[in-house]
Amino acid sequence: MVIAVTGPIASGKTTLCVALARELRRRSRTVVRIDTDEVYEQLEERGTTAGRAETWERARRLACAFAAAALDEVEFVVIEGALPAGAVVVALQTTIDTALVRVDADPTRGVSRDPAVLREAYASFAPDGEPGLVVDTGTTSVEDAVGLVLERAGVEVDART
Repeated sequence: MVIAVTGPIASGKTTLCVALARELRRRSRTVVRIDTDEVYEQLEERGTTAGRAETWERARRLACAFAAAALDEVEFVVIEGALPAGAVVVALQTTIDTALVRVDADPTRGVSRDPAVLREAYASFAPDGEPGLVVDTGTTSVEDAVGLVLERAGVEVDART
């Protein structure tokens, strides 16, 4: 099963994907996590610009191809920033104010720390595909979001979740 997480900059995609993969492993499930940002960085170094659109598209295609191949080896693929066919799609949202606080607290961010860049990204963001689940990460804890995703994906939820 592929679980694809989408959302604008600083909406919590990486945080949710890491927590989701960790919870699946805790349940003795095999999982691989794919971060499309990392695929992009293999193609073109990021940091000073938002990147080239054609490189982002190429990174998304490669991430989707890797997800399809990984399903031969693992039960779950958790992919951030790309939407493979047949994936359970989770769209994250938050307010621009919450996103500004998050990027300001993250020294690893590049151009996305610029409030003007972030505001433009939020104004133009539109999720691809039809999300099966929408989660507001400004009002939902990471633990609760993981539970919602697992429930939507049909994964048994136990008392420890």
